[in-house]
Amino acid sequence: MKLLGERVLVKPIKTENNKNGIILPESEKNKQLGEVLEVGVKCQVVKKGDMVKYYSNTGIPFEYKDVKGLVFQESTGLIAVL
Repeated sequence: MKLLGERVLVKPIKTENNKNGIILPESEKNKQLGEVLEVGVKCQVVKKGDMVKYYSNTGIPFEYKDVKGLVFQESTGLIAVL
């Protein structure tokens, strides 16, 4: 599979509902962090394997064979490479 343009496929990282027995508030559960699985041919900054932060409620759900994630535009959907 090869992404076109500056698209980035990100696998969201799920956070635990609790930490040491303490229930976390919703703001702590949804940090919008993910691992980059694939990058398009025109991506200049993001690389496969990078950890990124992305805007909430963005990204297009994507599924192909055994790969599931969200697709973003490198320049508009992602906030930072961590």
